[in-house]
Amino acid sequence: MPDLENLRVVAGQQPYFKLHGSSNWMTGASGERMLVLGGGKSIAISRDPLLSWYQRQFAEVLARPDAKLMVIGYSFGDEHINAAICHAAECTLRIFIVDPEGTDVLDKLKNRPGVRGPQPLLEKLSPAFGGFTSSTKSHVQ
Repeated sequence: MPDLENLRVVAGQQPYFKLHGSSNWMTGASGERMLVLGGGKSIAISRDPLLSWYQRQFAEVLARPDAKLMVIGYSFGDEHINAAICHAAECTLRIFIVDPEGTDVLDKLKNRPGVRGPQPLLEKLSPAFGGFTSSTKSHVQ
């Protein structure tokens, strides 16, 4: 377990946060894998000091002036991550999405037959888009 008192996000370096742990990380106390999957992620993260620190740092870095977030392969299915991204998008965050679906990855109702309606996540994040790629097109603003 890293010394949480001395962990820092260093200026000039690119932070990389494993918000749900990693399959090759082990907890110090029990030796179990430190990888958060399934439901109840916010609760599991809040119980782990390192993952809690990562979550706080992630939210703080995103909320900095002129922050940029490149999203690769994230399906926008985790409310605790989406909340941090949406909060930062209200500030000056620019989002770049790399996904075969492009911005359609934000459309959580697209695969439900007969269900259409407003897409709150897409609506909240659209003003923050700096660019996206998909299997058929790309766009940079």
